[in-house]
Amino acid sequence: MTGFRLTIIGFLWGFATLAVAQGPVTYSTTLDAPLSTQQPPAAGFRLAQQHPWPSPSPLINPAAPPPANYGQQPWPADPSQFGPQMNGEFFQDMPDNGFLKTLLELRQQTFLPNYYDPFASQQFAYGFIRTTPYRLGWHSYEDVTYIASAPADGVSGSFQSTELNGSLRYSTLLNEQTLFAATGSWNSRYWSGPTGIAMPPHVNQFVGDLQWSSVNAGPWNWTVGVTPQINSDFDRQLTSDAYMVDARAVLFNKISPQLTVAIGAAYWDRADNIVIPYGGVIWTPDDHWEIRAMFPKSRVSYYLGNVDETDVWLYGAAEYTVDAYQIDFDDATRLKDRAEFRDYRFLLGVHAQRCRWSAFFEGGYITDRHVEFRGSTPGFGIGDSWLLRAGIAF
Repeated sequence: MTGFRLTIIGFLWGFATLAVAQGPVTYSTTLDAPLSTQQPPAAGFRLAQQHPWPSPSPLINPAAPPPANYGQQPWPADPSQFGPQMNGEFFQDMPDNGFLKTLLELRQQTFLPNYYDPFASQQFAYGFIRTTPYRLGWHSYEDVTYIASAPADGVSGSFQSTELNGSLRYSTLLNEQTLFAATGSWNSRYWSGPTGIAMPPHVNQFVGDLQWSSVNAGPWNWTVGVTPQINSDFDRQLTSDAYMVDARAVLFNKISPQLTVAIGAAYWDRADNIVIPYGGVIWTPDDHWEIRAMFPKSRVSYYLGNVDETDVWLYGAAEYTVDAYQIDFDDATRLKDRAEFRDYRFLLGVHAQRCRWSAFFEGGYITDRHVEFRGSTPGFGIGDSWLLRAGIAF
């Protein structure tokens, strides 16, 4: 499964690279006028932000001047954080101030500097000053998680799990005020035990997520998403227990430059139909701290600074996790059922980002673990344990 995962990633990443290639690439870190009024030079149009210091996020970031030591700051230390140069002939026949020209310019940007998704685990804040910019185009993510063995409750034996998770996202602007993101994920779980129930040794998830978000400059924004998925061990014929669809909707209100409230709900299709609150409060009290008091995932992060041109954060996180799979029991009954795994995770970690690349390492505690079934199979509990997780994104 790992080899298959790497093959798919390599193919898609190669395709994306070819698709965006526009010939020789150069970079610009300055642009004195807004994109919509910039005159493209004959030699080529250098696509960049309005100013090296990003304008405020429509969700959180306030307008703030660069600090006195801005020249030593990591943003934008590497010019590759801005878009590539484009052929000026491409824009010569377009109106200087037309929306179409601006939209096409933004579509070619590597990053969307003014958008911040507080539910995205790979976006971090430099306190209230700015955030790491949101990636347009292709974005890849991979992690591995090890959960130590713990005794089962209700059946004999112990349970241990190793998780491999990967995703590839494509984001694009549909119009001046709407961002669309399509994400394909492939996740694997490798299980050992418990001995008292004939669980399969592994299961897999194939997930497609579609998300629409507004990017208005005002205080109000919204996000809606739908997530169809196929989750099973794929050992025998799939049934309706393998097919699931989740959905979510969130409304954001930026009350002040440092405070944003998110109000929403999510539907999770598991062994039971679950409706949960989906939102919370995002607070950036100063130029180092960000507090995401959210559900189902919360995080408190502290920006340490720039180390060898790499931005570094320390963070603590809490997660409420519920996954489900079609299970084919490996015993004489040959029973099929939908199994739901539910737990809480509390983590401490470090996140580093340099240009397009980011990496993290975290560890913590997993508790309140339960396995329930949709059918007649009795559920069981799993004892508390510890976990380690590491990942990269590019």
